[in-house]
Amino acid sequence: MSSSSTSPVLAAALAVLLQPIAVAAQEAVFPLGVDEPPLEAGVDSTSPFDNESAAPENSVNTPVPPALISEELLPPWDLELQANRQWFESGLQRFVATGDVTLRLAGGRLQADRFEYSPANRVIWARGAVRFQRGNQYLQASLLRYNLRQGEGEIQDVYGVIDLATSPTDLNLDAPLSGTPQGNAAEQQQRLQLRANPPKPGTLVPPASVAPLPAAEPMACPPEIPPLRSRLPGPWALTAWGGQMTDATFGETFVFSGTPRPETLFGLGVTRRLVDADPFAIELDGNVLYHSATLNRRLRYTGGIPDSQKDRAVTEAQNFWEGTLGIGIRWWIQPWLSFAAIEGVSLNSALSNYEAASWENSAQFLNYLAAEIAIQFSHQWSAVGRIHHRSGAYGTYSGAEEGSNGYLIGLRYNFGATAQPPLQGETDPPPLGCPGAEAIDRDRFLPLEQQLESVVFDGPSAQQAAKAQAAVSEESTLTPTQQLQQRRNAIAALDQRVVDVQPRSGLIFERRVTSGDLAGLGNAEAQFGRATPDQLNTLAATKNEGLIRGEITHWRFQSPQLLLTPEGWSAPRISFTNDPFTPAQSWVDMRDVRSEQESDGTTVVRSKSNRLLLENKLPLPLPKTFRFSPEEEQEVSNRWSVLADTQDRDGIFLQYQLPEQTLFGSTRLSVRPQFMLERAFDGTTNTYPAPTASAGSGDVVQDNTTGDLFGVKALWSGPVGDANFNLEADISSFAPSNLSNATRSSAQWNQPLQWAALGNPLARAFGAYRYRVWNGSLGMQDVYSAYGVSLQNQSDSPRQVGPFQVSSYWRAGVGNYQSNGFIAGNTESNNFADLWRANAYGTLQMNWPLWTGKSLPLTPEGAYRYSPVPIIPGLQLTLVPFVNAAAYGGGQGQSLLGLSGGPVLTLGHFNRPLFDYTKLSLFGSATAKAGNSPFAFDRYVDTATLGVGLTQQLIGPLVLDGAISYNVAGDSDFYGDVTNNYFEIRWQRRAYQFGVFYSPYTGIGGLRLKLNDFRFQGPGLPFVPYEARTGVVQGPGAEDQPW
Repeated sequence: MSSSSTSPVLAAALAVLLQPIAVAAQEAVFPLGVDEPPLEAGVDSTSPFDNESAAPENSVNTPVPPALISEELLPPWDLELQANRQWFESGLQRFVATGDVTLRLAGGRLQADRFEYSPANRVIWARGAVRFQRGNQYLQASLLRYNLRQGEGEIQDVYGVIDLATSPTDLNLDAPLSGTPQGNAAEQQQRLQLRANPPKPGTLVPPASVAPLPAAEPMACPPEIPPLRSRLPGPWALTAWGGQMTDATFGETFVFSGTPRPETLFGLGVTRRLVDADPFAIELDGNVLYHSATLNRRLRYTGGIPDSQKDRAVTEAQNFWEGTLGIGIRWWIQPWLSFAAIEGVSLNSALSNYEAASWENSAQFLNYLAAEIAIQFSHQWSAVGRIHHRSGAYGTYSGAEEGSNGYLIGLRYNFGATAQPPLQGETDPPPLGCPGAEAIDRDRFLPLEQQLESVVFDGPSAQQAAKAQAAVSEESTLTPTQQLQQRRNAIAALDQRVVDVQPRSGLIFERRVTSGDLAGLGNAEAQFGRATPDQLNTLAATKNEGLIRGEITHWRFQSPQLLLTPEGWSAPRISFTNDPFTPAQSWVDMRDVRSEQESDGTTVVRSKSNRLLLENKLPLPLPKTFRFSPEEEQEVSNRWSVLADTQDRDGIFLQYQLPEQTLFGSTRLSVRPQFMLERAFDGTTNTYPAPTASAGSGDVVQDNTTGDLFGVKALWSGPVGDANFNLEADISSFAPSNLSNATRSSAQWNQPLQWAALGNPLARAFGAYRYRVWNGSLGMQDVYSAYGVSLQNQSDSPRQVGPFQVSSYWRAGVGNYQSNGFIAGNTESNNFADLWRANAYGTLQMNWPLWTGKSLPLTPEGAYRYSPVPIIPGLQLTLVPFVNAAAYGGGQGQSLLGLSGGPVLTLGHFNRPLFDYTKLSLFGSATAKAGNSPFAFDRYVDTATLGVGLTQQLIGPLVLDGAISYNVAGDSDFYGDVTNNYFEIRWQRRAYQFGVFYSPYTGIGGLRLKLNDFRFQGPGLPFVPYEARTGVVQGPGAEDQPW
């Protein structure tokens, strides 16, 4: 979904295509028979789709002179129609073409088994293997009906591909075709415009011309793939437990470092699986355990015993019961091996003597936490090991901090029928033109007016209801593991009809918890700065803006029926996927959908239920209403968000994003008011200096005023001629006494210059007030104020220089800066230095592929099983030489000459279950330095650094990603300090990924769900799971979902 969403594109494609076809069809009229009256709005009981082999006897095959049609209605494009038979049916006043019908119009192509047009009713019908393609847009259906007079219609058994990156051009019939003189001229003009006014990084620019049509494709038919079957054992389980308590802490139990204490336990457990999302499951877990403890004279902890008695502390013998109840999540790594974590509550029938003696606070009712491993040695029996932990959850329960720990070993018996994915109630049959399609009754209920119209074109059967299809039950004799392998083999054998798959940016749902808002690196700085592992640029290159960012531009969609109206469209069900392959790893399923466009151009899509399906197993609820505004860059309006900023806002705050406004035709204004929740709760703020102190002084605690509870972020940006500007303000308090210290702002003006001798550089004028940046070991720094100009240029694409692929970047500028200075050495002052600064920087990015292996086959079960890009083994050397010289108004200077880089080794293909992908990056830097900057924000202290980055597949899609860098300059005051770090555990698949990340150095952590976006060629295959033997769609949750 994008700011130019898929919703209006569906109707727009039809209107753009069908209106010119209809007008062109009216260029000729056909004479009536001598005694035939003109057709009014009559109804004919014969179906034009019966007896298609021959034309009616009263048909006329000879065109006649053109009718009088106003000049403005005549299409400016040539229309070409080819068919096995064409005639005009004079009795019904309609034009008919049958047999391999192909219409070509302005580089687009419409194909069908039969095509009809009624000039009287202005209705277009196409039936049987209906296919439309222009550029990268593709649509197929069993039947297409469109009333040009009323602006409404219907499409049945719809499947298609929409590329929003090219749709503005593909759906514009005036756009020139690629390879023609007009197309070449348009492409050259676009190149000149983009050089003069470069788009924002990551922006997809629509092409200037329409791609030529490929060879005609046959219908894309639902593939026959063995259905999903759960590999998991029965949903109920009984476990017989026996175990030993230990004096280890919870963390120590994982490394078995504690000592057993004289307390044993045994009992029974009951488990009920609630959600089967193989390889994950959510379970309800309950246990009843009997504890038997004898006299204990060796207490490791005595926090609950008075100091005078600790030297002779003992716990008496005791017997008591314990009951636990919790919710667990289980991960089946293999059909025979699973891990689980259970969170819940624990209740003892008596206060544990051990807990009362060991800890200052104790209670009978505490938190319960368990970690479990299970090994299945048959489909019903398994051996289980569990770490049994109860505690106060950091004081949550009765002030208790600790509790007790033990080890349990059990024998588990699973029973009950494993629930298979239920069959959906909606039929989504293969379209006409696919095997078995003719045997399916696909007629629909229609309003009276459309029923009458359908009788004319489709016969009396159009009024009949769809016939229910009986499901066929078939028991499989294969084991779950064999069924899974059979399914994988079938997928690998499919002709996916997709080529040239390349990743695009994707849609990211991310929420960070952070100590402050890190100023993002510019794209040039991120690309051409000192060479570091890729992971260390992840957080610095993006800000903690909204929950949702990015876009998906290439969608495949599928629906049993689309009804088109002048106001929008509706569907009983419609599905979208970002995955180019079938079966889709992620897809959106919407029920009872209605899309309408409001007066301001905003498209509103409402549905009865809406969910994101991962692997066709795990349903995640989505909002039932989406709004797509042409005024907003963000593709889904994310109005409210709860954020955290301890640097400027004392913690948690609430933010609301107002609708983005367009000013002066092309510039955009975004405003986000804020309310400081944590500041309001505490009644104080401690993020600003005292009102009378200097700006560089330390923060002090102050009582809130009303103005301290409100803030705002605002951004105004846009083009002005061939230049563009960006103004940003961040205000964390409106209290007059704190306003100067609560405001951060920046401004830029970017002007492309046509100076060929310098490579057509970019000129910048900039200003900043209290702008925050990071500077290696010196950490976060504030530029209190700055203004100046600069000139910069980067190479358009790498050049081959010997074995190296070389890119270049340079920048020169002058400005006035106020920022923290230094008292002596590297000791910062609370006062600001106010100096002019002239700076020149130049660097080369040099990549040398020393060894390159081969990719696996580019199939969903090959190279694209887990990764959105093929993993190619190899060894690459990256070198980044750079020079930096700066002169300051006080007579000081800082000159740097350095080299950074290192090898990047990639092993494996990321396809096998274990350790099949390793990416190891080793980077270092060495810099010769002369002089010191008087400012903290650009003083270079990390003259020698060493960094390592590792991306490692652990099991299946589970990936560990991390990097760390150190200052290794022996003469530096910061020798041995960490200069940056980043860690992430990620579940990665081709179409999506989910990760938890944290950077101890920057204090930034969070959760991230990403749906990947792809560029690809070809129609692909229908992706909604369809089982041919039953004729119904499969998937989790046939019933109406509560969301």
